[in-house]
Amino acid sequence: MKPFRPLQPQDNLFDGWYYDALVPDDHELMQIDRHVDFRFIEGLVGDCYSDHPAGQPPIPPERMLRLCFLKEYLNLSDDQLMQQCGYNLLYRKFVHLTGNELLPDASSMTRFRNRIGEERLKGCLDQVVAAAAQLGLVDNQRVHVDSTGIVADIAISRLRGLALQAAAEALEGLAALRQDETAAPLRAQWQALVADNMYWQQGPEHRDAHVLACWELLGQVGDVYDGLMQGRGWAAAQEELILQQAAQIEKVLQRREGRQGTEKRDCIASVQDPDARYNNREKGKKPYAGYKEHVIEDDTSGIITEVIVTPANVDDSTQLQGLVGGHEANVGMMPESLAADSKYFTARNLEHLDTECIEGFIAVPAAKGEKQGLFGPADFEYDAAHDCVMCPAGEIAEGGKWKQQAEGFDYYFRKGQCQGCALRDKCSTQKRGRTVFISTHRETLLAARAVKDDPEHLAAQRRRLRIEKTFALQKQRHGLRRTRYRGLSRVRMGVYFNVLVVNLRRIVQALVSREEQAQGPPPRLLAQAA
Repeated sequence: MKPFRPLQPQDNLFDGWYYDALVPDDHELMQIDRHVDFRFIEGLVGDCYSDHPAGQPPIPPERMLRLCFLKEYLNLSDDQLMQQCGYNLLYRKFVHLTGNELLPDASSMTRFRNRIGEERLKGCLDQVVAAAAQLGLVDNQRVHVDSTGIVADIAISRLRGLALQAAAEALEGLAALRQDETAAPLRAQWQALVADNMYWQQGPEHRDAHVLACWELLGQVGDVYDGLMQGRGWAAAQEELILQQAAQIEKVLQRREGRQGTEKRDCIASVQDPDARYNNREKGKKPYAGYKEHVIEDDTSGIITEVIVTPANVDDSTQLQGLVGGHEANVGMMPESLAADSKYFTARNLEHLDTECIEGFIAVPAAKGEKQGLFGPADFEYDAAHDCVMCPAGEIAEGGKWKQQAEGFDYYFRKGQCQGCALRDKCSTQKRGRTVFISTHRETLLAARAVKDDPEHLAAQRRRLRIEKTFALQKQRHGLRRTRYRGLSRVRMGVYFNVLVVNLRRIVQALVSREEQAQGPPPRLLAQAA
C-alpha cells in the first residue's frame, strides 16, 4: 500500500490570512476539526488501496472521510457538496484544502463509498464509540432503545404498475442474456398493455381483464426464468442475474395473493428498491414503504452506541438483544439499566435483560380489555399442573390449545359457563364465551406488570423520550427522513454516516465542555488509532 499523503495545514500567507480572518474558530466544524483525528480511517481502509508504484497517489482517505462527513452534516448531494466546497472557506478549511487546491471529482465520493463498503464503515462507527467510551464519555448507567422509520426513495405504484415494472425489468434481463427470440412475443404483450393506459375507463369487465393480463404476462416471464435456471453453462454474472430476476418475480407475484388471517407477509413495495418493505400496521401512524433504524443510545451523553438497519416490516422487539450485544462489544460492558417503549415488552426481552443483570424499564402495554375496565389474563388463576384456568367467578376452563407463534395456550370458557354470570359485564362483551390466553412466560410478564406504576419506572419512561430528539436531529438536520440511496446495503451506509455525524457532534460538545471546565485541551478523539 502506498503511504497516504498527509493533509497539510493551510500555512501560506494568502491562505493563512483569509482562513484566520474569515473562518471563526468557535464554529462547530472547526471544533470537530481540532478534537477529532480523522486519520484513523487509514488503518481501516488500507487494504482497499494498491501498493503499486505506478500511477497517481490516491486521494487521502482522511480527506474523503471529511468530505463524506461534511456531505451528511449539510444534507447535500455529492455535486452540491463539491460546488459548496469550491467557494466556502469554512468547508475548505475543514477539508484541509489550500486556496488554489482543486477538489476531487464528485464521482470520487461514490467510488470511495463503494471501496470502503458497509462492513468497514460500520467498523469505523464502532471505533468512534469505543474511543468515546475510553475517554469516559459514555456513562453506561442507563441506555434508551427505540426505532424510527425511513421512507424509501421510491414511487408507490398500484399492483398493475408493479407487475408491469417487474415484467419490464425482467424483459431487459432476457435481452442481456441474449434471449431475444423468447422475449419478443412477451415484449409485444407488454407494450400493448402499457399502451392501454385508459383501461380503467372502459368498464369493470375490461379493467379486470386488463389487470389479469398483466399478472399472466408476469407469470409467463417467470416461467421463462424458471426454465433458464434449469440450464447450464451460464457465466457467474448471468447466473446471478437469472436468480435475482426469478426471486423478484416471485416476490411480486405474492402481492396478488390475499392475506391469510393474521399472517405476516414479506411484500415487495417496488422493483426500483426491492429491499424496501411496508411497515407493520400501527395505530395512529401512517403506513410507509422503506426501512427502520434501530438504535441504543447512552442516556447522559446521547451517543448512539449501536445501530441496526432493517426493512420496515421487521418487528422492533426482535432487535433489542442485538442492540444490547452491540453496545457491550463497542463500550466494553453491559449497561446498568435500559428503558424502552411497549414495543419491546416481550418475555424473551425481559428474560434476556434479567440474564444479563440489566434493570429493565420497559413500558407495559395495556392488557386485553384493560382500557375498557374488563378483566385481563392476570385476573384469571392458572393451574399448569392440571391444565386449567379459573375465572374470577369460579368457573373453570380445561385443556388449553397450544399457539406456537404466541408461545402459550388458549383456554375457552363456554357460553353456558358465562350466561347469567354476575361479573359478565366486567369480563367480556361477546355474546358467546370468552377465550383467555396464558403465556408460557406468564410469571415473567406478571412480574414486569407489577412495577408499571412504580415512580422510578414512570420517571424512566419520561426520560426515555429524550431519544426522540436524536431522531428529530437526524431527520430535520441531516436528511434521514427519506433515503438518499436504494437497496438495504446502501441505505445502511447512509444511516451509518448519519449516526457518525450525530455521534461526533455530541462527542465534541462534551470535549469542548471539558476543555472549558478544566481550562486545558483534552486529548484528541482517535489520536492513538491514527
